[in-house]
Amino acid sequence: MIKAARLRQRIAATIMAERAFITRPTLSKIERGDPAVSLGIYATVLYI
Repeated sequence: MIKAARLRQRIAATIMAERAFITRPTLSKIERGDPAVSLGIYATVLYI
């Protein structure tokens, strides 16, 4: 769902990660729904 929204807005994964101040692997975990990622980071990515 997060990945689909990012792709609809045509934002590259590296750009999204930079804007959220996270690494690209962390963004991948978020897009897969990994529960080990903090809720605050999810909120930041959703805001962007």
